[in-house]
Amino acid sequence: MDSWPLLYYLWKWFFIEVLCFTGKNVFCETNQNYYISQLCKDPYLSTMYRKIDGAVVISRAERDINCVATFQTETVLQKFTLQFQHLQLDCNDRLLIYDGGHAIGTPKAELSCRHTHHNVPIMQTRTNYLTMKYNTDAWGSEANGFQLTITAFKDKADHLCKENDFKCSKRDFCISKDLLCDGVNHCGDNSDEYTMYCTDGDFSFIKLDQTVLIVIGATAGGVAVALGISVAICLCRRRPRTVLTRPGNLHSQVVLPSLTNGNVPSQTDPLLIEKNQGNVKSPADVLLSLLHQANLFCLVG
Repeated sequence: MDSWPLLYYLWKWFFIEVLCFTGKNVFCETNQNYYISQLCKDPYLSTMYRKIDGAVVISRAERDINCVATFQTETVLQKFTLQFQHLQLDCNDRLLIYDGGHAIGTPKAELSCRHTHHNVPIMQTRTNYLTMKYNTDAWGSEANGFQLTITAFKDKADHLCKENDFKCSKRDFCISKDLLCDGVNHCGDNSDEYTMYCTDGDFSFIKLDQTVLIVIGATAGGVAVALGISVAICLCRRRPRTVLTRPGNLHSQVVLPSLTNGNVPSQTDPLLIEKNQGNVKSPADVLLSLLHQANLFCLVG
């Protein structure tokens, strides 16, 4: 039995099932920058739901865009808040924002050239979905585009905030601690970027919540187990083997590992032959006895 396929499947399980577990995408979608040029490049990918804690959507003078993108919060207890840092559209361009998972019905906001980030207030959704529909023509200046910060939040008034959430100072909601000190004003009052929470050095460990630490510990344990199994298999494959043949039956053989001191029980060993009966024990009994004496914990092919 080769150890490399076993290591491959162990690694695959830990990184797919643990690190990006469907209930909590710990390292998958946290405060990612989405550029319209890439977000709308593949029509199929642009229609997929993106589960996020926070994101920044950036448009930079794209031409002939007809794109729909939908974002989803981690849980149904959250909603989205939206705030523009830059908004300058051509009069033939349209940015529609829907409070839901589809670009249908009446939009929550319909933005064009008469809107700027100064006259568009901070918006909040009533659902845990947000859908954007962006249309541009072939004309426009290089200054056209927008920058939109999207943040998942929980209401303080509903007592939904947990210990691993950050409560914004002047707003009635809390956000994920993963969004602290990332250079983006997620709270709207900039309290998530206060110097009391951020340092000049590396503050990545400050943002690690209990779930992340558990995942890191589980991953490290999985790597150690995988390496241990690999070493055990390699050592067991190198051990000499002794073949015991049941008397009177040339086709029934039991393959046994040798003991660590180099001594192999003979066919007359009391472990192999029942006293006063002359009958050889079953292969399973013999194998278990030898594994127990030799203190081996690996499978022998």
